[in-house]
Amino acid sequence: MAVPDWTKTEDWDALYFGDKRVPGVPRVEVTLPTGLDLKKGRGRHKARAVDKGAPPAEVRIEIELQPSELAAFEAFVPLLRPRDATQARPKLEIAHPQTSIWGIASVMVGKVSSPHPRPGGTFRVQIEAHEAVEQPKKVTKPSKVVTSSEFNGIEDMEGLISRLTPATEQEALQSFDSSAGLVSQ
Repeated sequence: MAVPDWTKTEDWDALYFGDKRVPGVPRVEVTLPTGLDLKKGRGRHKARAVDKGAPPAEVRIEIELQPSELAAFEAFVPLLRPRDATQARPKLEIAHPQTSIWGIASVMVGKVSSPHPRPGGTFRVQIEAHEAVEQPKKVTKPSKVVTSSEFNGIEDMEGLISRLTPATEQEALQSFDSSAGLVSQ
């Protein structure tokens, strides 16, 4: 994806939830946690880092609204703060150059705050969201360990290996060349 030049375009001043543009001027900040568990060294053991996988990205959004844009913004409130306690919070599709750079296509909205506007100033809404990622599938262990006697019905695996192992280096080279179709006469 080509990132728009913020000095020549207004794409950075547009935020979309789903296919609807959010009114106001957004400022989007993305934080990518490391997913590293840093362990301190004890005694003779050295410090180490354990990779726990990439956690979801954190997305902070601040939207600055003029008084005339506040009525249009009210249509987005149910998306940001669903009132139905019986259903899970929905994933919200997001489109902004900052989230597109990092491959973030949907978020789950967390904390939302809106301080009191100053007289003659703008109304600000601050949103903390987290990247919505699919739940990883659980890796299952095999229910049964396959033994050598069950492997393709061959009961004497060691005997088979010893029968197929060439006795001399010349025999090994000849066997290798013939299996590759490279036997020279």
